[in-house]
Amino acid sequence: MIATITSKGQVTIPKVVREHLGLEEGMQLDFDEHTPFLKARKIARLPRHKLRKVIGCLKGKMTENVSEYLNSVRGKPDLP
Repeated sequence: MIATITSKGQVTIPKVVREHLGLEEGMQLDFDEHTPFLKARKIARLPRHKLRKVIGCLKGKMTENVSEYLNSVRGKPDLP
């Protein structure tokens, strides 16, 4: 598969590759400039609308510290 670099340094990633890698519009790629070949990784980030659903979900429900809360939801007994 061949792609051409534009005068602005842009490249269109072929649709087959985007679908195979799960790349979608708005995703960011992290390029590794230390390799002698082109290497990029997608940066996994949750969309803002999904993050907003969980913001503040524990507000007013946290009566213990974080360790105690995690132990209670994980089912681990408190350690002395």
